[in-house]
Amino acid sequence: MRKNLDKKYFHLTALIIAPVGYLFSVFYYFILDAPKSGLTVFIGLTLFLILILIFKDTKPKIQMNIGVFTYYMIFVFLTFFTGGVNSPNIWWLPLGAVMASNFLPKKETAILSALIILFILLIQIPVINSYAINEISFVNRTVFYNISLAFFAISIGLIVYVGKSYAEIIIKANKKSLKLLESQDRLASLGILAGNITHEINNPLQVLMGSSQFLNEELKKQGPSEETINKHAKTIDLKVSEIAEVVKGLRLLSRDGENDEVQVIELEKLIGEVCHIMNTDLSDATFEFSIENEMTDKSFQFTSNKILILRVLVNLITNSVYAIKEIEEKWVKLHVSEDFHHLKLRIIDSGHGIPDEIQEQIYEPLFTTKPDGEGTGIGLPLCRDIIESLGGKLRYELFNGNTSFLISLPKKSKLRRTS
Repeated sequence: MRKNLDKKYFHLTALIIAPVGYLFSVFYYFILDAPKSGLTVFIGLTLFLILILIFKDTKPKIQMNIGVFTYYMIFVFLTFFTGGVNSPNIWWLPLGAVMASNFLPKKETAILSALIILFILLIQIPVINSYAINEISFVNRTVFYNISLAFFAISIGLIVYVGKSYAEIIIKANKKSLKLLESQDRLASLGILAGNITHEINNPLQVLMGSSQFLNEELKKQGPSEETINKHAKTIDLKVSEIAEVVKGLRLLSRDGENDEVQVIELEKLIGEVCHIMNTDLSDATFEFSIENEMTDKSFQFTSNKILILRVLVNLITNSVYAIKEIEEKWVKLHVSEDFHHLKLRIIDSGHGIPDEIQEQIYEPLFTTKPDGEGTGIGLPLCRDIIESLGGKLRYELFNGNTSFLISLPKKSKLRRTS
């Protein structure tokens, strides 16, 4: 999508500049009586348009390099044909760097800027400048200067306007893309948990089916006793409640939650819902999940957005599970503590830290160490944004030699809206 926008923006800018360029060629050739300058603009611009048509199906970057380099060469020749160091065409060369910054990556823009600076410095040397000619007669020089200045101002205005419009389009497109990636990331989390959730639902369903079959068989005979009915009714009620809790956890994870109102959250219930979502019955799992609650007040309550906090916790836990799958000792822990102003939720796993070379990149959107198809790279940046929107902080740190992510939430609500 970004590449298509780049190509459209480049073509739009080219369509704006092309008529201006051809007007310039007519202006030089017929009004200023400067045929070499007029032909330079005409031939350079025509060559540019032909090359764009030839390479129309290639990567936008190739077309942009062709366009910016053609612009550079046209004005190098024009500078030589209209007075060298004293030509107003030398003003147009720095504008090439501005154009390049709109189209090209930093590296290519830096290279072009260096070429422009080099040419401007070289033409200051008298020996080199002596090769320049001035096709513009003394009579036409004032007109030339005024028209050049006017066209220069108009071109800057057009480029800046189109550039700002393009930037707004890119920002909107990026927001839309990030929103889609957030949804994909949430679906990925659901996919990771699907096996355990199926197991959690299947077990109580087997018990329900057994109780139902038993009661049907008893009814076909002489009818079950009241004691038997009560016993199986309690079993059915218990297992239905278990399934309802699993479904509730799944619904909590799948919801967006951004538009939910803040609410008073009971910490014990929040921890319990995390356990349900992550499947605390891990007898057949390959890792151990545990809770360490060091809160002095076990009935502690705080005001925040429960759905968003659950999303962050589940995302961090599933990240930990993925990170430790190749090591021998596998465990993940939710450590709960507090200081005077903050509730602290720390996800710790049996890993031994994130390599130094990628620690600064883990919060960059779309950065991921997972193979293609297994990670969107939106999880950690999104988690950080969510926690900051709740007035808290999320940071990575080693905890007793193990990998950990610490969530610090204010005990008193300091919520702000996310953009």
